[in-house]
Amino acid sequence: MGNRVLVPTPINGATLVTRQEVSGSSTVSFNNVFTPRYVNYSVIANLTGTNGANVDMRLRANGVDDTTASAYVVQRLIAASATASASTETSNIFNDAYQIAGGLSLERFTFYQPQLTTRTWVEFFSGINGTEMRLVSGLHTQGTSFDGFSLIYGQNVTGTIWIYGLGNTL
Repeated sequence: MGNRVLVPTPINGATLVTRQEVSGSSTVSFNNVFTPRYVNYSVIANLTGTNGANVDMRLRANGVDDTTASAYVVQRLIAASATASASTETSNIFNDAYQIAGGLSLERFTFYQPQLTTRTWVEFFSGINGTEMRLVSGLHTQGTSFDGFSLIYGQNVTGTIWIYGLGNTL
């Protein structure tokens, strides 16, 4: 049967900011994508890898990842088959925000006002091969204005990432 490529349905009221093809990369960084033009941003990632690997994410300002100690707080819920687990973590990265599987993975995450000099909320949702679901709520606790983000994979991945602007201008 093979893997099918998923193409996201446009989000009502959203505007495509950028689309990036990823091929054999273990880190993907986006700069200057968060601007005052939109209030919030939604990201859809359709990626595959050679085996299951957790994906980390860091916010960026002026082309540099923010690595402030204990600035990233994560609440995570994972449901696999009939089992669910929850965890909380504070780190210098949004650790295990979602997972890439060897087969089909589709991730969606939303940034809430990342370009303002205030705390930044991020919500992550991922579905993995129809066997696992992750829902993660992340908070960056520092009052920093961010213009981008980095996705850090535990392996090389291939696929497409779409970034949409949501809502009116600030």
